[in-house]
Amino acid sequence: MKNTLETRLGLFFALALITVIIIFVIVGGLDVFKGGSIVRAQFNSVQELKEGDPVKMAGVQIGRVDSIALTSNKVEVAMKLNRLDKVKTDSKATIKFVGLLGQNYVAVDFGSAGAPVASEDTILETTEQVDLSTIMVKLDTVATGVENLTKSFSGDSINNLLGPFTDFLK
Repeated sequence: MKNTLETRLGLFFALALITVIIIFVIVGGLDVFKGGSIVRAQFNSVQELKEGDPVKMAGVQIGRVDSIALTSNKVEVAMKLNRLDKVKTDSKATIKFVGLLGQNYVAVDFGSAGAPVASEDTILETTEQVDLSTIMVKLDTVATGVENLTKSFSGDSINNLLGPFTDFLK
């Protein structure tokens, strides 16, 4: 084999490509080489859930969201699970968020001890979580009510309320 610039460049490119593939497999961004079983869940809303988001059971990652598709009046989420033996047929899936920045994941509960283990393409029951925007609207309403309440108090009305109390303490 000739030791030319083209040969060295080709070897460098091949090694760089292999290194990038290994890094993707280690970090978990590429699930091509990982096995797993697909289970499904149908939600009314997926609340910014994306393909590749984690699927967790009791805080431990057991898989990733494989695909999201619209079906008849529902959104079907296909989840590729590494540990299907832990998921029961009566387990429930819920979309939860980690923080205010919009990181979502699917939480799967244990189900009952006597239930059979889920198999490939099992459709899990779902529980809907309150949307973050709904919570923010309610907080805004509460804040407006507190603001209006504090505006209704004037110095005289506070003295009228607290006057007998301060006289009693004296």
